[in-house]
Amino acid sequence: FLAIIIFSGLVQVPSKPDFWRTKWPYNFPFPRSCMTRDRFESILWSLHLSNKGTPQYDRLFKLKPLYDDIRVACKTHFQPMREICIEERMVASKARIDFKQFMRDKPTRFGYKLFVLADSRTGYTWNFFIYQGKSAVVREERLSTTSVMDLMEFGLLGKGYHLYLDNFYSSPYLFQKLASNSTAACSTIRQNRVGFPKTTLNNLPRSAQRGEMRWIRKDGLLFIKWKDTKEVTVCSTFHKAFSGATVKRTVKEAGHWVVKDVPVPGAVKDYNKFMGVIRLSPNVVYFYTTFRFKSLYYFFV
Repeated sequence: FLAIIIFSGLVQVPSKPDFWRTKWPYNFPFPRSCMTRDRFESILWSLHLSNKGTPQYDRLFKLKPLYDDIRVACKTHFQPMREICIEERMVASKARIDFKQFMRDKPTRFGYKLFVLADSRTGYTWNFFIYQGKSAVVREERLSTTSVMDLMEFGLLGKGYHLYLDNFYSSPYLFQKLASNSTAACSTIRQNRVGFPKTTLNNLPRSAQRGEMRWIRKDGLLFIKWKDTKEVTVCSTFHKAFSGATVKRTVKEAGHWVVKDVPVPGAVKDYNKFMGVIRLSPNVVYFYTTFRFKSLYYFFV
């Protein structure tokens, strides 16, 4: 059954019954030799993988066995390189479920929200979990911290990985926790996070030109402010403040626009390099289509 689902996403036909047609140009041997169309449709419409089984409510209990198997397979057949990254990902859906999310700034605004850990060089998704909304269980740490630690697991902690994040997850507390587990981290960061240095010595002047930077170290963390089109703030546990790197930018000089090499902190340059690759996976998924059904059932009361 799962093989037919995957096959149907790779081979495009006008309608689902065409996979079982015997006339040209269809006549596919694989689905017909595996099972009949009626059997496939009966499984598809009545698929039910498990019951709740425990008093604690799990919104994904019907899909849990398959969901766990996919996660295990993702981690079994690939070992990430040194650079890895974590971000949120939206899977489009208009299903009427209580944990559907709305994210205004994402290209896909409605759907399931996934927390994804991927290899920063290939974009391969190594681990993920579906956000099920607020939990009734009270946890001591923030969602951003628990999400990162759940995705890293013991298989990656203590192995010397370089983890890149966006500012939703980053905090001095998380970076120190990762450093204690021999995991380096780099991320943009919000200045209102608890533990961010409260000093004006690290502030950029309003008249700062492109390429100007300020930095300060606190508790083993490096905080950098860099002027691009706007001020960029990053935090890192393993970068130098400035290593001589440059980036090309268009600037205005004497009334003319010219391309110049602008100084850039190594943390900013690596962040842009290794966070950008994670977009490869959603782009590939966008071109893959398979059966996705939703149904409305009406009951007379």
